[in-house]
Amino acid sequence: MTSSWDPSRYLRFGGERTRPSHDLVSRIFVDAPVSVVDLGCGPGNSTRVLRERWPAATVVGVDNSAAMIESARSAFPDGEWTLGDMETWSAPT
Repeated sequence: MTSSWDPSRYLRFGGERTRPSHDLVSRIFVDAPVSVVDLGCGPGNSTRVLRERWPAATVVGVDNSAAMIESARSAFPDGEWTLGDMETWSAPT
């Protein structure tokens, strides 16, 4: 099931929404992960934080809103974005 979100409305408070991502990433003591998945990536603002922290990792953003994924693709065209639901998503093997 996909949901409908408005990326521009979501990003009106982009700083406030991204701050927890910065806080969390600063507390993760993993130096070189091979892959990182941002489940519920929204318009890609938190995924960008992950890519900055681990530039050598494959970082994938997953969200169940097509509008959010499209916004993420537009803002970060070199990113990897997947439309999917975290309840049914599983890591590729």
